[in-house]
Amino acid sequence: MEDNRKAVYVLKEIKSRPKMVAELKRRADVEMPPDVERAFNEHYDKVHLPLMAKVPGTVEIRRYKAASGTYAGTPMEGDKYIIEYVFASEDIMEQALTSPERKEALKDHILFDYLKKYFINTRTLYIPVHSISKE
Repeated sequence: MEDNRKAVYVLKEIKSRPKMVAELKRRADVEMPPDVERAFNEHYDKVHLPLMAKVPGTVEIRRYKAASGTYAGTPMEGDKYIIEYVFASEDIMEQALTSPERKEALKDHILFDYLKKYFINTRTLYIPVHSISKE
């Protein structure tokens, strides 16, 4: 086992890429049946993500589902998805978010019907600042 008492942590500038994070939090007032959730996930993965992958400057897209239950004695929120859209640079991100390809992806009415009915949808842009790591 590693002895962390001797580790030195250093604050560094991040050599990372900017990202847009979409958070889809399940609405508490509407139940989403399992078959509807399966259809939503299939549509998101097979239709919407490929549309977003066509946006110029998109380097990577990561999609997560929040854990539910309890981990290490801490209750998990669950009922939430996070999607990270990683871009090549800040300048390219700005261009990507106004591109015709993104506008086309935003016409995905099937996805947005799911979002309106079952989720509270927020988007946040993140610009790299600093990280801390072991030396």
